[in-house]
Amino acid sequence: MHIFRKIYLLPFFFCSGYALCAQRPLSFFLEAARQNNPAMRMDSLQAIANRVALEQQKAMAAGPLVYAEGGLLMAPVLSTDEGRTRLLVNPSKSTGDYYGYDLSLTNGGLYRGVVGLEQPLLAGPRVRVLRQQNELQDAQLAHHSRMTIHQLEKVITDQYLLCLYALDQQEVTRRLREVVQDQTRISAALAKNALLYQADVQLLHIETDRLTSLLATQQASYTVQLLDLNTLCGIKDSSVVSLSAEALSFQTENAGTSGFTEQYRLDSLALIQGQRVFNLRYKPQLSLYGSGGLNTAYAPDSYRRLGWQAGLRFTQVIFDGHQRQMNDRRVLMLAQATAWQTDFFLDQNGIRKTRLKTQVRALDEQAAAIQQQRQAYDSVLTLYKQQVINGGFPIVNYLTLLRSRAGLEQELATVRYNRVLLVNEYNYWNW
Repeated sequence: MHIFRKIYLLPFFFCSGYALCAQRPLSFFLEAARQNNPAMRMDSLQAIANRVALEQQKAMAAGPLVYAEGGLLMAPVLSTDEGRTRLLVNPSKSTGDYYGYDLSLTNGGLYRGVVGLEQPLLAGPRVRVLRQQNELQDAQLAHHSRMTIHQLEKVITDQYLLCLYALDQQEVTRRLREVVQDQTRISAALAKNALLYQADVQLLHIETDRLTSLLATQQASYTVQLLDLNTLCGIKDSSVVSLSAEALSFQTENAGTSGFTEQYRLDSLALIQGQRVFNLRYKPQLSLYGSGGLNTAYAPDSYRRLGWQAGLRFTQVIFDGHQRQMNDRRVLMLAQATAWQTDFFLDQNGIRKTRLKTQVRALDEQAAAIQQQRQAYDSVLTLYKQQVINGGFPIVNYLTLLRSRAGLEQELATVRYNRVLLVNEYNYWNW
């Protein structure tokens, strides 16, 4: 069998005990999961929050800062000028003999109330680095969303296939019950004419009841699995619906950048970007500042001390204990680790995908062998069915053959189910 052929897991829909519903395809559940998954919504909100944070950082790096300052300092002294002892809360500049703080240090007090302005200059490089950091954060969030969707598709497809497998098992049981019921009607008619024993008819009734009970158990199992599927997708509907048959095939070999290694690439870029942000402290910083208002040390003439000032402030880090060099070495080592992780994943993933293809080939061979056995059983059952009617073959042996034939059908359904699971896993890693 060609390994790249499309495969189908065919559910045979039942109606016993359930209302007929429209079929729901896999795409319905995948779309519901995308819309209802909280991680996707959190990524969208985080992207908005990052843009707001960028505007905040740009305002801090390049925007003007207007502020108000106020201060009140009193340094009273005990004056003994002119032979008089007095407590001066706001001593004048001419006070000579006194007890208290030295007026040359305190000026007698401080009365300050100004409005200041500081405007950073040369902020263009800093803003560019911050904007690049925000773009990288958006790329990381976008990749996280892609990864979340990819993982959801894998998990939900697995659960969907499990539901189809449950329906396939039900169909095997239903068909076997139909065969037994047909044989029961024929045997009952023969027993009336004394061509068969009534005990054989009773055995067929017992087998029909057993299959009916088994079918009810399988239907209950399908209901539970369908509810699990709805839970994964965030679907609140608890009604039992039928599912559409899905075709899965091997995706074309991904020879380009893997979605999994993309995370390593973004991590490496994040290291470099973090290094750029860290190095901003070593760029020269120039700002214009000014203030205006009241600034005096002597209250009585404060009305004459209203004024303003302006200036430039320049800062440049000269030495900080070689922090820049140490950070560069740290980034280099982490970047090497990221490159090693990428190579290791690609090697392991190649082996993993080869193993999955090998397992699929083995299952194809197993399915072909089962189908040959099934054809052989069909030929024997056709012969034995006529002998049962003629009374030449015991009902018990006939039922044993039917069960063995049904066991082959169940085994074939399991092989097909395992095959589509492997194909889905291959497509997950081939991303």
